[in-house]
Amino acid sequence: MTSIKNVTGVRHNVFRLNAHKKIIYNRLRRFNWPPEDCSTIHPIEPYGKQFFVFNAFKRDIKFDNEMSTSVTPLLNSNNEKIASETVLCVCDFAKRPLMFLNYLDFKILQENIHKIKEGFRKLDENTEKENYLDTKFGLMLKYNINKTYGMQRVKKGEHNSWGMKKGVFRSRKT
Repeated sequence: MTSIKNVTGVRHNVFRLNAHKKIIYNRLRRFNWPPEDCSTIHPIEPYGKQFFVFNAFKRDIKFDNEMSTSVTPLLNSNNEKIASETVLCVCDFAKRPLMFLNYLDFKILQENIHKIKEGFRKLDENTEKENYLDTKFGLMLKYNINKTYGMQRVKKGEHNSWGMKKGVFRSRKT
């Protein structure tokens, strides 16, 4: 594999512009997520969700709007950490938290899971089996008056090994 500095040719060979800013932002927002002392991450298939259990401690609310690289627990008057609570975290494929459940929340969910499944089954029976996106895309192709192809304009600047492209489907230049 060649390094990025040695790559020549069109701009498609390098990373997306400003991608590093998004990576840095995500690292600042989720710098130590999931926590180091959490359980192993278990997948929930086929839904693409994951869950893990960890001990969460209470935190002072006035610091929640600040972005910092260290989260400090809430201390009592004797400078001791307030007792932590075991929490189940449900997250998506990128480990972004979607829901936190403590013991009582989990028990309520466990008792009512059959009702939730029954509701999903009724919804599935009532929905049409025809794929909505295929229908929508077909109508867009049928009634879209703007052509989606354009002839290659005069070459300016850098040439590549692909040669001239004629009649390639792409969005129109305005």
